[in-house]
Amino acid sequence: MLVRIGDLDLDTARKRVRRGGVMLYLAAAEFAVLELLVVRAGQAVSHAEFVECCWDELSESAEVDAVIAQLRRKLGPPIIIGTAPAGGYIIEG
Repeated sequence: MLVRIGDLDLDTARKRVRRGGVMLYLAAAEFAVLELLVVRAGQAVSHAEFVECCWDELSESAEVDAVIAQLRRKLGPPIIIGTAPAGGYIIEG
């Protein structure tokens, strides 16, 4: 499935990500977290939900913050992954 949010293209079948037409290389945990955010675009995703849904890649809540920081760096500006007011993270769709 190909999902587009702004200039971000996520190909879930091929596990590929492009931003502004540029291919990005993500680690498995980074892709899993980004995929969950994109699938739930516009909805906050809690630390517990990341750990539950990305269990093979993430084992602790603290790892979620590290993966989000890595994703923000790799995706570059403008930042599309926000911090949700009630906790967790959100990507606007």
